[in-house]
Amino acid sequence: MRRALAGDRKVIVDGHNAELHCYLVAAGVQSARVVWTTASGRRRQRIVQLAQVRLPDPAKPWEGVEISPDRIPFASPARL
Repeated sequence: MRRALAGDRKVIVDGHNAELHCYLVAAGVQSARVVWTTASGRRRQRIVQLAQVRLPDPAKPWEGVEISPDRIPFASPARL
């Protein structure tokens, strides 16, 4: 996850029924805070288990709604 925090922070969260294409905001020992924008333009965030988070790869590319880097919030690991 260090690579995601140092780079563009695009990650994929594997959920029960779907994948969530989002941005990694902060990562703790067992959990991570992610943020994404819906198709309607609403901003959402969630705390997920770190085991659910993976980096995109050529076989499964990131397909989320882009957020400008200056609009992605930062969070302290203590807030996870």
